[in-house]
Amino acid sequence: MAALRAALLGVLVAAIASFVYNDPLALRQPVDVSPVLLPPLAVPGASDPSNRLASAEIKYEHQGIGPESLAMDANGSGPYSGLVDGRVVRRSADNSQWEPFAHTSPNRTPQLCDIPPKSQPDPSKEPLCGRPLGLRFHPVTGELYIADAYYGLNRVGLNGGQAEQLVGGKLVDGEKLSFINDLDMDAEDENGTVYFTVSSTKYEMRNFLSMILDGGADGGLYKYDIATREVTRLVPGVAFANGLALSQDRSFLVYCETIRARCNRYWLKGSKAGSHEVFVDLPGVPDNPRLNPRGRFWIAMPAYRTSAYDFLARAPRLRSILLRLHLHPLLLYAGIFGLPNGMIAEVDAAGQITDILEDRAGKRVKAPSDVMERGGKLWIASLIVPNLAVLDYVPPGTSTA
Repeated sequence: MAALRAALLGVLVAAIASFVYNDPLALRQPVDVSPVLLPPLAVPGASDPSNRLASAEIKYEHQGIGPESLAMDANGSGPYSGLVDGRVVRRSADNSQWEPFAHTSPNRTPQLCDIPPKSQPDPSKEPLCGRPLGLRFHPVTGELYIADAYYGLNRVGLNGGQAEQLVGGKLVDGEKLSFINDLDMDAEDENGTVYFTVSSTKYEMRNFLSMILDGGADGGLYKYDIATREVTRLVPGVAFANGLALSQDRSFLVYCETIRARCNRYWLKGSKAGSHEVFVDLPGVPDNPRLNPRGRFWIAMPAYRTSAYDFLARAPRLRSILLRLHLHPLLLYAGIFGLPNGMIAEVDAAGQITDILEDRAGKRVKAPSDVMERGGKLWIASLIVPNLAVLDYVPPGTSTA
């Protein structure tokens, strides 16, 4: 069955390529796109023979679409997550369902934004309802900081409700910070600093496939000083800046660059402070990195680095024409990445991959965006599905006796 799907997707990509090169709709007028240079595939082929993610348990099914990021509060309660409908939700006291906690958009109403169970979201409502992504609790104040793709950097108090916007649409070095994606914070420095990513200054989140076809490096890594409210750009020129995480010793940040299928390191301390370098090349396109109890990083990859993806990276003219075709997002996604499946990787502080878990058929885990390890379990979030996946996890080399 997998071979048949791969063959059908190959036929689809070939048909699209033939169509655009024959140009029956006179679409040859180019759209400017950027070259994308990919390294050799880091981990070719299947790396998890046991396909462990396919054994995950599903939680909170059909209670809200796209719980993209996960966080636990200072009391160990949660997880909290942000949904496609603009709500930040948390696990109920009886552990049976999501309950509303906060929202970022002042325009959000249940009538406008709520999505009935088993219904599909309307992307045109995202700018009105908000799309909360990265979440982090301040370890001292207990406030929840929220990265929203349309409403910027926000925070909300212990009782939730309407969040306060801290950074939204602000110009920094002449660039508008319009698509803030993720954040982490260092509460131990002098004033308290929030580090955050801007995915693009050109595209909105609902056009993320256009971002991939464009290939542009108009994202970046930034910091926000909580005391002074000053915003500083640390790294420009990031191609689809996505998730980020502070290292265990607070000496560096890991931030992921989705289009280039890698995560990078930005040094905060030491002789390399202020510089950045490639941290790890990946076999998939990354979303969020998250620190785990061993001082390593779980990196969620919503899609594999397919042959179609690599081909398009080398074919800017084809990407330019595809941008003009305005294909249906589901068709375009399937043509580039195949059917939704799941892969996560553990990476140590030296940038070495130490474990990979897969669900190659997308049986239980589809398009993972975030991994939280807690109490011997992996909580796995997704940008697109209406549930969480939970998996019992024993690190390699650990005795189970």
